[in-house]
Amino acid sequence: MIYPTSNPELPFLGVHYTRRTDGKVIVGPNAVLAFGREAYDNTDSNPRELWETLTYVGFRRLLASPLMLSVAWAELNKSYRKEKFASASQKLVPDVRAEDLRKSYAGIRAQLVSEDGDLVKEPLFVERDDAVHVLNAVSPGLTSSLPFGEHIAERLAAKVTI
Repeated sequence: MIYPTSNPELPFLGVHYTRRTDGKVIVGPNAVLAFGREAYDNTDSNPRELWETLTYVGFRRLLASPLMLSVAWAELNKSYRKEKFASASQKLVPDVRAEDLRKSYAGIRAQLVSEDGDLVKEPLFVERDDAVHVLNAVSPGLTSSLPFGEHIAERLAAKVTI
């Protein structure tokens, strides 16, 4: 894995490299607003869900921040302009060229935004008698998924009475 030094003000890692078990290398991700809760392609959308997001006071306050507006613009550019994504990739591996990169799958990670417009940077758990709901799985999601899953399993096991 090759990671950039991230901005501590943001819960994003930036473009990074991860070798998969089959030997292929994933380059990414970038962080953009999904136009729906299950909009896995950048052309997918759910107008009702997008409207909910755009009209949420916390989201509007988030985008009022010059830093976040700049980040949002840069991330959108990397999503829709391959040369911008390649340029971000070259900061870690200078020999990478745009033609080396192929579009791959997308994932969606929930990112809570407070009503004040702040990105919530910690996982948020809502526990019930028989469930643990994770409402904010912050980065690095994939690289910490096994230990995080173990943590959730331990929380659930503590709820089970035999």
